[in-house]
Amino acid sequence: MVERQVHSIESEPAAQDELIRDVAASATFAKAPALRKLLLFLWEQRNTELSEYSIAVDALGKREDFDPKLDASVRVHVSRLRARLKEYFENEGEAHPFRVSIPSGGHQLHCVWERDDAVASPFWRAVGKWALPVALVGFVAISATLFIRNRQMNRELALARQNLVLPEIWQAMLKPGRVTRVIYPTPVFYAWGDLRIRDVKNSAADGWKTSPRLKTIVDLFGEPDTTSKSYTVSSDTAAAIELTRFLSSHGVPLEVTNTTEVLPHQYGSDNLIFLGIPPTNPSLHPYLNRTNFYLTDGQNAIGNRNPKPGEPAIYRVSQVREGSSLIARFGLLTVLPGHAPNTSLILLMGLQTSAIATFAGSPSHVENWTREWRKAGAPSHFEVVLLSRSDGVITKEVEIVAFRSIT
Repeated sequence: MVERQVHSIESEPAAQDELIRDVAASATFAKAPALRKLLLFLWEQRNTELSEYSIAVDALGKREDFDPKLDASVRVHVSRLRARLKEYFENEGEAHPFRVSIPSGGHQLHCVWERDDAVASPFWRAVGKWALPVALVGFVAISATLFIRNRQMNRELALARQNLVLPEIWQAMLKPGRVTRVIYPTPVFYAWGDLRIRDVKNSAADGWKTSPRLKTIVDLFGEPDTTSKSYTVSSDTAAAIELTRFLSSHGVPLEVTNTTEVLPHQYGSDNLIFLGIPPTNPSLHPYLNRTNFYLTDGQNAIGNRNPKPGEPAIYRVSQVREGSSLIARFGLLTVLPGHAPNTSLILLMGLQTSAIATFAGSPSHVENWTREWRKAGAPSHFEVVLLSRSDGVITKEVEIVAFRSIT
């Protein structure tokens, strides 16, 4: 009989270190320095009970006031590392006898290796002399079966590879030879003791001085004690996770970061995908002057600078007839040229960016989106007005309301 023995890699220290070096140096991690650093950190601390705070500060370089309850970046990075490890061992490291993974719901590395050991029993020794004739008879039948199964697997593999090809419209949006950087916002909150308040139209550290929305609170409590940019909005976090899952599964070289960590040179060297609303990304303002559609009225309506026949000057939620308890939101997906040649700037703007990310990564929505894009002549740069209906952060429906080329 054959026994499958699963051995803990903890009994092989030399193999452990060699494995981690191989994985970190692989092509899968070549363009993901942040994930490579996180992998090595988790390995070095594998025997330590790690908290999200220690990972954020020691591995991701977050500030000491990092609050994991308000900032999901650790979970985002761990999720991306989990997917990248899975990708490595399913492709580049498929033949490796060791496996490294991060079980769902945690951030500790799990390392095992598998080996088949043939254990001969007295019974098999007694009948061993008959093994060769029986094997020859079985070999013919097995060979025929394997031949048929091999053809079937080749067809399945071809179909799987086809499904992993980046959709045409995404290929047009993401310029080749560039890292794609997903950037989620960390909006400013003003704090009075335990009270924290955000003005969605203001993201400046001293914005409370000129904010009419905060005037009553400032008059009542005085100048805020501190400002904070240490967490993200749940919809933007969900959008970052959705886009990361979709793009990484299609082999796109990817990084995820927040607005406070984007370096100036990256605006000109990477494909950038920004999430959120313009006030949380002040660096986007110069680019937005080129667009026809824009967020207005507390970021929950879409202005139309040059309405075509039959188009409203403003798309408002109040114009949408609702027959259910779902929350309707308008949003924008805009594709602009980047700061430098051969780069793209992709904006997912609105109060429900998770719905826009669902639209951008769902096969059925991408198919409809591609159809509208081709109808418009497959422009390199364009903008789409979307209407979504959601139950909390769970998107139920998304539809294209308007499509416009940008020249």
